[in-house]
Amino acid sequence: MMQSTKNKHILGACLDSCVHVAGITNFFKIAQEKGYQTSFLGPACSIDKIIYEIQHLNPYIVALSFRLTPDVGFEIIQNFISEIHEKNLSKRIFLLGCLPALKEKIIPLNFFKHIFIGGESPSYCLAILEDKDPAAQKKNIEASNLLSRLKLKSPNPIYRTHFGLNSLEQSLEEIKKIAKSKLVDVISIAPDQPAQEYFHRKDVLEKCDKGAGGIPIRTTEDLQRIYASAQVGNYPLLRIYAGTQDLILNSKVQLKYLKNAWTATPIFWYSDLDGRSKRPLKLAIQENLENIMWHAHRNLPVEINDPHQWGLRAAPDHIVVADAFLCAKIAKELGVKTYIQQLMFNTPVGNSLNMDLGRVLAMIEVVEPLKSPSFDILKETRAGLSYFSNNPDEAKAQLALSTLFQMAVKPSIIHIVNYCEANHAAKAQDIIVSAQIAKKVVEEVSYDPINLTNDPEIQRYKNELIKEARITLSAIEDFGESHYGENYLLTPEFLTSIVENGFFDAPHLKNDSSNFGNINSKIIDGKCICVTEDGHRLLEKDRIRRLFSKFEQLDVKSFLSNSPTC
Repeated sequence: MMQSTKNKHILGACLDSCVHVAGITNFFKIAQEKGYQTSFLGPACSIDKIIYEIQHLNPYIVALSFRLTPDVGFEIIQNFISEIHEKNLSKRIFLLGCLPALKEKIIPLNFFKHIFIGGESPSYCLAILEDKDPAAQKKNIEASNLLSRLKLKSPNPIYRTHFGLNSLEQSLEEIKKIAKSKLVDVISIAPDQPAQEYFHRKDVLEKCDKGAGGIPIRTTEDLQRIYASAQVGNYPLLRIYAGTQDLILNSKVQLKYLKNAWTATPIFWYSDLDGRSKRPLKLAIQENLENIMWHAHRNLPVEINDPHQWGLRAAPDHIVVADAFLCAKIAKELGVKTYIQQLMFNTPVGNSLNMDLGRVLAMIEVVEPLKSPSFDILKETRAGLSYFSNNPDEAKAQLALSTLFQMAVKPSIIHIVNYCEANHAAKAQDIIVSAQIAKKVVEEVSYDPINLTNDPEIQRYKNELIKEARITLSAIEDFGESHYGENYLLTPEFLTSIVENGFFDAPHLKNDSSNFGNINSKIIDGKCICVTEDGHRLLEKDRIRRLFSKFEQLDVKSFLSNSPTC
């Protein structure tokens, strides 16, 4: 390894008429942080001068830059190599920075240990200094599950993408391309809606159209083929949605044939609440809880993809924060050891970037007290589903900006929402471009961090949301204990009732066939807040007073006097 040698001296120079010093100086900054001594001869150095300094300083590494015309550069570099061999100075490492066209000419000379073409990340440069192949990612049994993959990539986050076309055969080819790119660590497989609902009900499944919303997965052989298509490149983990009914049956085949990296199971959703399943809310909650417990008993990671569903339907921000706590608490009570907290940024549309970050920080802080040696919390961030423009160039900018803000919370997993999602379902090339954008932002921020969280307005809103969410949670606790007894939390009856009675609600749930959607919200100063029917702000304590008035056995005055103030 380069840095194991006692002589940690790098000599750098711009060769002949080249005056482009930025690449070498940036490389030297990285090397200096790793303890290397550096000597830079400057721009436009003759071959004779460089040869003299190599003889005089005896560096372990010689780094050259020539970012001019490839045809001229090739001859100059050939002359340099000849001089090195003639004077017996080749027993060291030589690096070169040049244009891509010149690199193609130089590679066959087999002289330089590595050739840079510009834009390489700090982590890439560190890998070169440590004598590693930065592109190497061999299949490693130790990285075949979520925790080992996180350990392998630490301190960097791992990257997840969502993928599913309406053709199985085309999807298999695209998955292979994604894996070969080595850019994402987890591919989330999107089955079509019939597969999510009727996979174990073949008589119904056979009558369904194929490809509505994802891959038409119909058999376990299809799952096996999907898994096999990902066994190239960096061997990405696979993940798939739990489905909208028969969840435990789904989980068994997903684990067996896809080695499902973790489950994504909601508490309230994929029911008649949102129409993605025909399951009544109470039945859906019961089945969702059972599926979470099934994974917990097998020590498998669990993501409860629930809070953002409220946000997508314009629930006030504090309800999203309250649900974040409730989901984490339920996961812990059900025995989950590794909990993935999904944090969807840019939700709802209209929240400002700063206030949106305040909301996410509140979601993180409110669940932090639950963390323990037996309950680890991994942060998974993503951009909002409705955030992106259908203009691809604008959407790429939005992806970069959202990723920058996501990095403020130091995620373990970044779900890269592909820039094209507002326009069309992502193919491999779309995913590759999106991953390159997100990873470049992460690399830049990791090397030179920006602290966005100390802004007083962001902190003020975070604290305000935690206060409001705690009032909601305290009200739910009083309601649960008075109606369902001490062990209310894990009962489907209780969880159903807090939605039916409006403790958790969202404006966009309003329709003619349900009693949901009786709450009002409005974006004011970049925040999604609860308002009255005529648009004035409604504090949570006042909203709860209205709800409690329906229940004779609940003491409103006692609740309000005992509810938290911070």
